[in-house]
Amino acid sequence: MDEKTVIIYASPKADSFTAKLLKEKFGDCKGAYFYNCFKALPHPCFDCGFCKTKEGCAFSDLDKFYEKFEKANRVIFAFPIYNCGLPAPLKALVDRFQRFYNARFVLNKRPPVKGEREVFVLMTCGSEQDQAESVLKQLTPMFTISGCHLKEYYLIKGTDNI
Repeated sequence: MDEKTVIIYASPKADSFTAKLLKEKFGDCKGAYFYNCFKALPHPCFDCGFCKTKEGCAFSDLDKFYEKFEKANRVIFAFPIYNCGLPAPLKALVDRFQRFYNARFVLNKRPPVKGEREVFVLMTCGSEQDQAESVLKQLTPMFTISGCHLKEYYLIKGTDNI
């Protein structure tokens, strides 16, 4: 791993199935920028309009994250699926990508985020149902506006019964 890799970790547990999947697929992840959504608890977007008038966000809690993300060439998402969707802290982070949407479509910055990023999505799910497609659809708008391209995804389902 290198400093151009951003890991977005959204499990409340350090020893979860999500953590084990991340370690299995990518090793110890040393050198990468590790953003833990449950520890950081990003402020939710409430459409204040700030990013419609200038680049950026009214809240500064994600400034370092945005800086690392914009320099990244690889992004790894690792999270459990909650109620057929993203865990709340990850959803708050994804919603804050609205600043890039407004940079592109309101402020006419093209592209709103320079560079391309390959994306890996690692998901775990307590149920036996394959919920990957519906969850990936929730991430797609964020990918599109930020130069992200899904390379691979992994799903471990049925963790409630393991």
